[in-house]
Amino acid sequence: EEVEEEQSEHRVRGFLRCFKQLAQATVQPDPDDDNLEVNRESFMELIKEYRRSPNGQTVTEMQGEVMFRVMDKDMSGLIDYEEFCFIGRIIEYRFWTSPKEPKLVEWFPNLQRTVCYRRWRTFVMGNRALDERENTAEDDQEEDPRASPASVSMSPGASPGAFSGASDSAGAADADEPSAFDRVMNAVLVVNLTLVVAETSYDLSDMPEPPAFEFMELVFSFMYLGEVACKLSVVSWGEYWSQTSNKFDFLSTWLLLGTSLFEMLYSGNLSTYANMLRLLRLLRVVKNLKKLKKVQFLVKTITELLKTAKEMVTLLGVVVFFFTMLSVQIAGGELYEGNEKLEGSEYLEEHWLALNCNDAPMAFGVWVVMLLSEYVPKFPDAVSRVSRVPGAWIMFPMFYVFGVSITFELVK
Repeated sequence: EEVEEEQSEHRVRGFLRCFKQLAQATVQPDPDDDNLEVNRESFMELIKEYRRSPNGQTVTEMQGEVMFRVMDKDMSGLIDYEEFCFIGRIIEYRFWTSPKEPKLVEWFPNLQRTVCYRRWRTFVMGNRALDERENTAEDDQEEDPRASPASVSMSPGASPGAFSGASDSAGAADADEPSAFDRVMNAVLVVNLTLVVAETSYDLSDMPEPPAFEFMELVFSFMYLGEVACKLSVVSWGEYWSQTSNKFDFLSTWLLLGTSLFEMLYSGNLSTYANMLRLLRLLRVVKNLKKLKKVQFLVKTITELLKTAKEMVTLLGVVVFFFTMLSVQIAGGELYEGNEKLEGSEYLEEHWLALNCNDAPMAFGVWVVMLLSEYVPKFPDAVSRVSRVPGAWIMFPMFYVFGVSITFELVK
């Protein structure tokens, strides 16, 4: 904490010295004047020098103009020290620009002025569309160099809240609220989950799936394709593609649709594997839980606990790693089906062969089971039967004492 405070103090002092030097050199002749301000030309010179730094982000001249307009909150053409400090929140991010309007609006310029399209935009985008609606009237006016930065569409996620009212944290929180269209698609995802569960139950029971399931898969694939089309009708391709979730949705949508059509035209089972991607799409529904106060409190509490127990968690990891590698060296390649030495053991009769010490990942699973359950005598019995090292089974009681009873209990 002391190091972080010291770094923050040096950072503030550095910004203050930089601001005073710029202001005294270009705007204010009196160095004792406390009301120093920096004009646009001086700021752009700073951006040019910043680009020469090997550790700095590449900032183009146009992006520098956007930064200046964001910082110039009072639209005076000058920025004071409070406004200048805002640069520290955005200049270290890697951001990029993208066209604001979708191709549909470029093809039909008058479309965005219609009431129906504005309502559709609000339905799909939610609060983001409401924030941008006040700027649509500026499209008919001559471009003003001091215009609001909202007229420049910045890709989401580039700088958290930097180009859409970052000074208003409440507004940024409202912009994260799911739109009506997102809620509809979340409901579709839940229904799709029901279909996936039903298909899985049929597969596990070795029962033939009803023909309607295949048709419903195709329907859901086209619904996801429609989701992509709806979003691209209100945002540009650059803004849409800038979000990782949209990239996954776009690629998985075409993959699911292609496999469904391929299975209908040819014999195969490709869609079964592609359906696994649908389960990942359901994470969008789970993501909305983070807005609940109780969930936020739970996540914060767990995070603080992990930070507090960082040393103990590290110790537990070292202990598990030690016994993992030890078991591979002692019993590696011995626990397999067909080994006559395992005949009559509970380990073989109860089909525990999946948990073995033949390699590091499988051995790691053995010790995790030991952590999460009571002492499992099947493991030492099986190892004592197959290992060539006398007394090799003793590592399991040792792990239960040092790993489970001591280290793991301290972590909990």
